[in-house]
Formats: sequence, structure tokens, C-alpha cells
Amino acid sequence: MVTLTAVQQLALKAAIRRHGWVVLAKVHPLGLVPPYVYSCGFTDAGLPELVMYDLCHPTGAQVGIDVITHLARRHLAEDLRPGRVYPTRVPGADITVEPAVDDPQLPVHAALALYGGRLRLLRIEPVLDGF
Repeated sequence: MVTLTAVQQLALKAAIRRHGWVVLAKVHPLGLVPPYVYSCGFTDAGLPELVMYDLCHPTGAQVGIDVITHLARRHLAEDLRPGRVYPTRVPGADITVEPAVDDPQLPVHAALALYGGRLRLLRIEPVLDGF
């Protein structure tokens, strides 16, 4: 498992203090693994973190960041309900959220380093193949 250095943890905690939450994107430099994005900071508010994976190259990470950023505002205002469809700013790309429990595809190292056993995740899934 990849871990964060003390300096990386301090920088991440400072960014979360400053902004409330952050979105981290992971993109393999050779495109061998689909990009994924996830949030850090919602755990401090008692909410699950958001994760979106199996995004397409090369724009998938940016789309995922945009979707999580858009959904985050709603996430802070109301409970996101698994199975419910949520609109995005991307036409024809509505999403739903589902619990993500002990999924080995979710290498959310920064969130695990900060929150450990307190970490809960909601997986964002496209309703239509637009990602």
C-alpha cells in the first residue's frame, strides 16, 4: 500500500482546512490504468468521501473532478441517497451513487492515510455511458 509522507499529510490537511475538502486525481502516465478521482475532507464533516473510477483517457480525470466538485455542493447540503439519479453539468451524463465497501479497485491512499477506519465511501456511477 502506498502511504503519504508526513509532509504530504500536512499539506493535504492544510488544503482541507483551507477549502473544506479537496479532489485528488490519479492518472497513470502511460494510460495503462484508467484514471480515477476521489475526495478528501468530507469525513471530517461526518460524510462519506466520493470516488469515481474507470474513467476514460485522456479527459476522464477532469470530468471526474468536475462531477465530484458539482456533487460535493449537494453532498454538503443533503444526504446523497444510493440509487437516486443526480444531474450533472455534463449533458446526458447523469450519475447515481452506491456504497463502495472494501473494494480493492479503490486505492484511495490519501483518504485512508488521513481517516483510517473512519473512512466511508460512496462510488459515483454514470447512468449513461458518457464517461
